[in-house]
Amino acid sequence: MTPSSIYDPHWALYPKAYVATRSIGPVEINGDLEKPVWNSVPWSDLFEDIQGNDAPANAISPAKTAFKAIYDDEHLYVGALLHPSPVFRTEAHFTTRNSPIYQTDSDFEVFFDLNGSNHGYKEFEVNALNTVWNLMLDKPYDDGGHEHSGRIAHRGDSAFYDVNSQTTAVQVLEGRLNDASNQGALWSVEMAFAFEDLAAHLPSPVPRPSPGTFWRINISRVELKGEVNWTWQPQKVWDPLLRKHHGKVAMHMPDSWGYLIFGDTVLELDNSSWRDPLWPTKLAAMNIYYAQYFYKSLNGFYTDCMEELAGYLDLEITSPFKVDLVADTDRFLATVSASDEDQAISILDDRLLQVIPSARMSSTAV
Repeated sequence: MTPSSIYDPHWALYPKAYVATRSIGPVEINGDLEKPVWNSVPWSDLFEDIQGNDAPANAISPAKTAFKAIYDDEHLYVGALLHPSPVFRTEAHFTTRNSPIYQTDSDFEVFFDLNGSNHGYKEFEVNALNTVWNLMLDKPYDDGGHEHSGRIAHRGDSAFYDVNSQTTAVQVLEGRLNDASNQGALWSVEMAFAFEDLAAHLPSPVPRPSPGTFWRINISRVELKGEVNWTWQPQKVWDPLLRKHHGKVAMHMPDSWGYLIFGDTVLELDNSSWRDPLWPTKLAAMNIYYAQYFYKSLNGFYTDCMEELAGYLDLEITSPFKVDLVADTDRFLATVSASDEDQAISILDDRLLQVIPSARMSSTAV
């Protein structure tokens, strides 16, 4: 996409990005983030409230939380440090694999959308006892999605998902877990995510990452049985009612996650060559998705008329693009393209986002 001032509003909404560098050697997963392999790896930005600057005034201030990441030919490695909060203790009770950790425990979570489609994404949770839960969402819950995991199904069942080559470790560095005096603990977690596990069950093969590959990810810390949510990338999306992009208490919006970039060395993130070149088009497509969602809540059906939808759109975001829109009562398909691109973005009513050649654009009935 040719740089242009018409896309300045889009790039102003570009989410955070983190560059995972190649590992300088073998990684022994033991929870120690001070070993040499991590020494030169930069920390991420500190986590914020999940709503970012839209958090309520009485929200608990985020305790210091950050991660770092490296990779090799087989794994993505993520290490994180979770400092205690002065407000609550560190809870850790679940010891059975694939338990719903966030419901009771202090919880560290990593989300992966390898192909950026908003479908078939993976979620990982771990507590300070190194109890893990792996699950896959066929699509977001708000779009009729379902959990696939070993919590609800057995191997061989259609709803089963688990990993084969994952390694994790936790260290409690200061304090105690479940402390009766309500004091929190400082703990670290180190994780090795196998590429073959993360790419499993996707509709088309995903190549192993190489320098320049980018994924959509987000990472969160959940406390107080879900009442507290701190994230690396705040969850902000277009809100047609408020007429602005606004923070939401909802992790299952992959379109609002950040970007993980794979590189050989630390890269300058202000270099536009390391941004998703289709971001403005994708943002416009998601703007239409949220406007349609709101329109249907008012009228009971989707519209195939962009003029009818205009009052619920951010026209600064959508107007630079050509939009083909078809719809019936319960479904819609929008195809968004720019004149200087040979690719278009399609968005369906169930949030399925796809990159397609512009030549394939058509008004195919939904």
